Amino acid sequence: MRRRFGAIVLGALALCLGEFSLIACSSGAISLGRIGDEGSIAVDAAVDAPNEAGVCALPEPTRDYTFDGTGTAVVDARGGPAGRLVGGATLSGTGEVALDGVDDYVELPTDVLAGLDEATVAIWVRRRGGPAFTRVFDFGSRNAAATPGGLTYLAATPATGQTPSGLALLFSTNGAAGEVLVPSAASLDGALRSVIVAVSATELALYFEGALVARSANAASLRALTVENAWLGRSQYAIDPYLGADYADARIYSRALTACEVAKVFAAGPR
Repeated sequence: MRRRFGAIVLGALALCLGEFSLIACSSGAISLGRIGDEGSIAVDAAVDAPNEAGVCALPEPTRDYTFDGTGTAVVDARGGPAGRLVGGATLSGTGEVALDGVDDYVELPTDVLAGLDEATVAIWVRRRGGPAFTRVFDFGSRNAAATPGGLTYLAATPATGQTPSGLALLFSTNGAAGEVLVPSAASLDGALRSVIVAVSATELALYFEGALVARSANAASLRALTVENAWLGRSQYAIDPYLGADYADARIYSRALTACEVAKVFAAGPR
């Protein structure tokens, strides 16, 4: 196993067979607390899925990185500080950027979550395969060890090697020992997909293609994150591989979006 986990949250999914389609139906999440390699396991109560009305406005992001133009500067369409491409990747004028999975990544400004008690991160990404524990995004800090590890971070990974082994949310304010892993069975394949993570003072929520796929109760403060690195395609953990993928849009919202708002963002698509 790559490293030990502080907590694991299992997103339960029910599959409903319609007349001509297969629909994923969220049925809440079961939280399993795990401390260290030898620690005890405690089972928390299941978290019921929200029952929200489907009427809401399309929210506006505070940051919107669209990967337009050419060169290595990643401009914020909302007028905030620009990010940059690192490792040899360049903008191609297509509205997407390709990361090679070797040393390419996107470096966003470190103030993307500054002053926020809650936030939503929305990414449109096309994964081109790769091992577990690459990163769709990873906002946080790392230690000064010879092989650096994460100290605090909010991140999403396409795969974990756990069960379920698909798309997962990771959140920690105390390194690997304090990590909360919120996995799902959702699969990032070769198509452009929407990954949205919403963090409030009480909940962590993971959405795939506009639908809730996993969630967990949250007791940690977003303000406890020290964001020294705001990366797309790279992990705070030096042992984790880089992600080979194409990015079309990366947005930050200054609050935890509701399920209705997430559905609106997904339906609107990347800019």
